[in-house]
Amino acid sequence: MASKEPQRKSISDLLDESIKSAEANKLKGALKAANAALKLAKEDNDPDLMSALKQRVCVHLQLQNTGTAFKGAKSMICLDPQDGGGYLLCGSIAKSTNNLSLAISYFEQGVKHVTATSPDHALVCQELADTQQERTTQLISKVKDPLTILPVEIVSLILPHLEYKQLVQMTRISRAWNEVLSNAHPLVSTLDFPGVYSGSRKIQISPKMLQAALNRLKAPKTLESFPLPYTSAKLLVQALQSDHFRTLESLFLSEELCRPMSIPLRSYNLKTLSIYPLVPISWVCDVIRDCPTLKHAAFTNVEKGSSSSLILRNRNIQELTLQIEGNGRTYHKYQVRTFGQIIVSRLEDLSMEESILPNLHLPFALEVLHLSYCYFPKVETATFGAVYPSLDNLRSLYLYVSGSFPLFIEQAAAKTSPGRLESLNLQHELRMEPNFMHLIEQKWFKGVESFTTYSPRMSDEYGLFLANCFPNLREVTIEGGHSLTEDFILDLVNASGTNLQNIDIAKRYGTDLDVVSWARERGITVNLRPW
Repeated sequence: MASKEPQRKSISDLLDESIKSAEANKLKGALKAANAALKLAKEDNDPDLMSALKQRVCVHLQLQNTGTAFKGAKSMICLDPQDGGGYLLCGSIAKSTNNLSLAISYFEQGVKHVTATSPDHALVCQELADTQQERTTQLISKVKDPLTILPVEIVSLILPHLEYKQLVQMTRISRAWNEVLSNAHPLVSTLDFPGVYSGSRKIQISPKMLQAALNRLKAPKTLESFPLPYTSAKLLVQALQSDHFRTLESLFLSEELCRPMSIPLRSYNLKTLSIYPLVPISWVCDVIRDCPTLKHAAFTNVEKGSSSSLILRNRNIQELTLQIEGNGRTYHKYQVRTFGQIIVSRLEDLSMEESILPNLHLPFALEVLHLSYCYFPKVETATFGAVYPSLDNLRSLYLYVSGSFPLFIEQAAAKTSPGRLESLNLQHELRMEPNFMHLIEQKWFKGVESFTTYSPRMSDEYGLFLANCFPNLREVTIEGGHSLTEDFILDLVNASGTNLQNIDIAKRYGTDLDVVSWARERGITVNLRPW
């Protein structure tokens, strides 16, 4: 009688046997059963192949065969990339060897490939977040002072590229850093408190904080604007009296308590000056005269004066902004704010607001002139009998005038031919319309490319007139021309050269919108705004 062959164990039986042996710490038996289950699963192409692979990896981990276990976990990923088990095991094995970057890489792959509906997806996401946090904590705990690993020369090359605020924060690191930063720009050349505003909260700069910043200065060149309480402002003004600040080139002062007139500006090597507190015009004249190196100056609140003739004299200044304190557009005789002669041969940019300007001699080098809410009394001007120069270098002219156009502009327009004027903005009153037409007919305006005006009497016949006055016109903006129709646009486009590109105009009720399409076909953009 033939003997019976032993019955072959099923894959599930072998896996159960491996698990029980592993729990009983019989690891050799557990590995043998796992290998047998894996062999059968491969031969039969059984769905339990993934379970057999996973069990063998777990046994190898108990045997501390990390390398073999890692290979098995990667085989699980190759077998089914959408199963989260392989990614979790690879990441865990990498973490056990303290290779957090590799672990994060496998967890990221798992997040990408495991379907969101799989229970393993949430586990992979959680492991990724935990491992990233662990790596961050590890990096922070191992941070090293650059001074201990980098040559001082390299550190010195990096420091100039950092912001002032960052350099101040770095002074608190260590004494070694303080020694390096003791010669770092802008820390030793700039006085600033860029962090005084923290959200809606303003940080109070104490005398101790200010003194620490002053002590860092070796060759001060820039003093930025920042708010100060009374005691700190007093300390700053006192410090500014010393010869230590002779090298100062840029001063921005906004704090009323600092009293600008008590600061010896003429002792400095100033190139840029910005003063916000209220100061008299006579003091402004003295500063401009006594600071010969000054190139850019701005005085935001200038007090009205009683003198009828004031001189601003400086041969190097390039930009000057004066804002006169007054009552807006209303000018009374007791509010006289007059300027006589500006002798600043290199001035390129001049901006003045709310001023009475009967007798203003402008420098030949001027390129930008902005006069806003200014009054030009012709009767007073005529008494001077002045002859005004041409403005051949002027590129941009903005006039918002009350009364009449200034004589120094009318004479400049008559003398300058053709000039370099490119941008013209004229805002004027209704009664000045004839003067407006006569002014822009001058040859000075032939090169204008951008024209903006507020002209209440602007009508359709002005289209041809403007095209003749400005043959190089590229863009035109009309404010206040409420009676304009499409005829104005047709005449302007037909009479203008090929340079015209944009027309911006108040749209009268009933204007034919077809003119917009008609102009667009000719490469011109027309914007019709409601009024």
